[in-house]
Amino acid sequence: MQISLGTDHGVNKNNTLDVFRTTPEVKYLGMVRILEANHRESVARLIPSGNAAFRIQLKQGDIVSSKIK
Repeated sequence: MQISLGTDHGVNKNNTLDVFRTTPEVKYLGMVRILEANHRESVARLIPSGNAAFRIQLKQGDIVSSKIK
């Protein structure tokens, strides 16, 4: 996935970020690892969690954060 945060925002290769969706309700979706980072954007991959059968569908507009604000 491509995210609109990069090294200018403190995001670097191998960082992990949590992914949330805020509409229609706040929901934690999982964690991503940054694979590549440049000044304004990064490429990340979803880190698989416990249940491999459960596939999270990330969407444009989902929020990534290193902590809940």
